Amino acid sequence: MRHVRNSAWENLWNLGGDHAATAEHGLRAMLDEDPNDDSTAYTLGQQLRLAGRLDDARAVMLAWLRPNDAPGVRAANVRGTLARYSFLAGRYDEGLEVVAPALPIGNARAFQYAALNLARRRARRW
Repeated sequence: MRHVRNSAWENLWNLGGDHAATAEHGLRAMLDEDPNDDSTAYTLGQQLRLAGRLDDARAVMLAWLRPNDAPGVRAANVRGTLARYSFLAGRYDEGLEVVAPALPIGNARAFQYAALNLARRRARRW
């Protein structure tokens, strides 16, 4: 049932205008109900990122990570997403720092954004 609600809020957000604010409120309410719901955190983070609110998207993912940070794929995926947001913001050192604990998991998203942040950091220094 949560997946259906998540999808409905995402589709409402995509209608734009006042619908986006209503959908953001709905997604945040879902996270209040279940702070461990990484699917809803991803949806809210993605919608905020697409709306140009990268810092807000990052805050959502960090809020999920704090109580759920443990070795494993879910936390590694979130760390990869945070590294992506850092990359998009041009904060490459921050991206490398946040993704580093996920690398031993062997997570593809973590490796991808670690490599991109590292490449951009090195390119700046040349």
